[in-house]
Amino acid sequence: VIHRALLGWCKLNFLATVDDSPVRVTYVLRDGHVDVTRYTGEDGYSPRQFFVRLHTSHGQPPHWNGRRLWSFFIDAMAIAMVTWGATGLLMWWQIKRTRLIGSGVIAISVLTAAFMYYSMMDFYAATKL
Repeated sequence: VIHRALLGWCKLNFLATVDDSPVRVTYVLRDGHVDVTRYTGEDGYSPRQFFVRLHTSHGQPPHWNGRRLWSFFIDAMAIAMVTWGATGLLMWWQIKRTRLIGSGVIAISVLTAAFMYYSMMDFYAATKL
């Protein structure tokens, strides 16, 4: 059984054909209802909605298009950032006089990240947003 707080307002959207007409089907995980609306090809996104969608999209389309290229660039950027952080830690460790200060900064960073994680988890579980 999936805890309802984990679902929030998550939706599953996909395109389908009903009576030879394209439609957008939306299944709302929170309460289980389904919305079917005519798909006209217009997205109707505001700039904010578009940028939020770029940050929350996931998965790969079955063919090469702009969406797959975007995903490729995001994956490459993630690999670059992890590599940058790992090599930075390696370089920091090689400078002995900065190890004590660096250890303190890392400890504070881990504590801050843990605090933010639990604070946001409590917020989302309480508000179901």
